[in-house]
Amino acid sequence: MPLFLAKIIPSGLLGLVMAGMVAAFMSTHDSYLLCWSGVITQDVVAPLLKKDLTNRQRILITRVAIVATGVMLLTWGLWYEVSSDLWQYMAVTGTVYLAGVFPVVVGGLYWSRSSSVGAYIALLGGLTGILGLDPCIRFLNAQLLEIGSGITLGGNAMMLMTFAFSLLGFVVGSLLFPDDRPHDSQPATAEGANP
Repeated sequence: MPLFLAKIIPSGLLGLVMAGMVAAFMSTHDSYLLCWSGVITQDVVAPLLKKDLTNRQRILITRVAIVATGVMLLTWGLWYEVSSDLWQYMAVTGTVYLAGVFPVVVGGLYWSRSSSVGAYIALLGGLTGILGLDPCIRFLNAQLLEIGSGITLGGNAMMLMTFAFSLLGFVVGSLLFPDDRPHDSQPATAEGANP
């Protein structure tokens, strides 16, 4: 598309089109950075500190999170070499997210015995999805070959096992560590009224 635009648009207009494209690109990325830093501040740091943060502290944490996220994206985008094909990499990263989140959302909405500990275990269980990357699969298969099990794992099997680990962790964690919930009490009735 850039080559096509360079051929058909005159120079002055091409500069305006490119300025608009750069502005749209920057707008998208600054929104991503602000969104992720807000999530880190509100949903990660504030609950871990277990105290009310002042506005000044929230702004400082948000700024640090923006810089840290930007450095991570710069490093990941410029210097990290993907050792396997891009499709497998995207499938693994999607599995890490989806396998951890799916039991939490569905279980949290539709299972009355779900608990916070079960949710944390399920989210951490999603991290086992990284075992679906080629270097991890090669290492696991070498270990299985060494003990003489005769089993060979593939990336797809590891991804399915990630969903199973997360779901199992959610159920077991919720059953073993239930949340303290207030008991339902009967509503008070007026004197003389039939309950």
